[in-house]
Amino acid sequence: MRIIVNESGGKNIKLRLPSSLVLNGLSAILLAKALKSENINISAKELYILFWAIKKYKFTHPKWKLIEVHDHDGDSVEITL
Repeated sequence: MRIIVNESGGKNIKLRLPSSLVLNGLSAILLAKALKSENINISAKELYILFWAIKKYKFTHPKWKLIEVHDHDGDSVEITL
């Protein structure tokens, strides 16, 4: 997984993280608890199934963009598998 943050002021951040580190059972549990505090009811099991599907999709579609956001100031964020 690649996370790229480009700021119009010249600061750029590039992170490479293994998908198995980000999309795992512990992450699903922590995210489910965080979402529950925001009144969004989704179980850790459902999140784990979603994470598993994303990891499976990664093998058939490498470098797939999960998120691509650009604002009017020229800042951007991209998250790719």
